[in-house]
Formats: sequence, structure tokens, C-alpha cells
Amino acid sequence: MRLVAVADGKPVPGAKIVQTSLDMGPDGMAAMTAPVKLPPPADPDVFLFEAQPTAAGNWALTVSAKIQGEPEPVTGAITIAVTK
Repeated sequence: MRLVAVADGKPVPGAKIVQTSLDMGPDGMAAMTAPVKLPPPADPDVFLFEAQPTAAGNWALTVSAKIQGEPEPVTGAITIAVTK
């Protein structure tokens, strides 16, 4: 995953991931979760995530990052379709 600025689409320098979660909220089962690991990045602008969802379906990966110049962490989510 690459964190980019909405204004110009460029990578956000110095972003630090402070929280992640993975759940089946998009399929109405937010209580079903899976742990998320963040391996060390090879590229400072690209964040890798490892997870092993336990069921097929739509999972929401939610990420909060501390961005330079922002007083609070910025949070966003993407939906990932998992097939088994």
C-alpha cells in the first residue's frame, strides 16, 4: 500500500503507520477479525501488510498513519475480496 496525498497524488513522506485492523465489516460481520503484521519496508513509500483471513468474503483493511503536519492520525480503509 502506498499512502498518497489527495491534493496531488504524490507519496506522503515520513508517514508512520500507528494502527491497523482487518475485519469482515463489509459483509456485515465486523466481529470477525484477523491479525495484521507489518514487515519491515524495503521502500519507505510502500507499506506491506501480511494477514491470513479465516474466511472468504469482503474484508476491510483499516490503516491509521501519523502524517507530518497533521495534529491527529489520518485513517483510511480499503475493501479486499478474499477467495478461498
